[in-house]
Amino acid sequence: MLNRRRWPSLVCLLILSAVAIYIWSPPWRSYPAITHPEADQLLRQLYTAGSSRDLERLSVTRQRFNKLLTDNAITAAEQAAFEKIFQRAESHSWDSAARECLRFAENQIGRVLPLKNRR
Repeated sequence: MLNRRRWPSLVCLLILSAVAIYIWSPPWRSYPAITHPEADQLLRQLYTAGSSRDLERLSVTRQRFNKLLTDNAITAAEQAAFEKIFQRAESHSWDSAARECLRFAENQIGRVLPLKNRR
């Protein structure tokens, strides 16, 4: 049997392990990995446009997104994720768009940009 003094340590270890698995385990992630630094900056810009409910910022962000598309700088999965958020913002579902941006950003925790795309 386990010693009573070891219980707190084991419980703490179990909780930390569960948190680590939750953060770094792909099945819980609903958004794709960002593969280009410009896409990471675009996500931040889109969040700012959505949370500030600024149509002008949203328009500038859309133009930047379109440039990334023409440069083939993002993957199809990233494109679909961004499009979903843009649609929400453009239909004035600002809170929903900002929330999805935050989820997209949270899903990047523990992920690293490929070496070829780092600055």
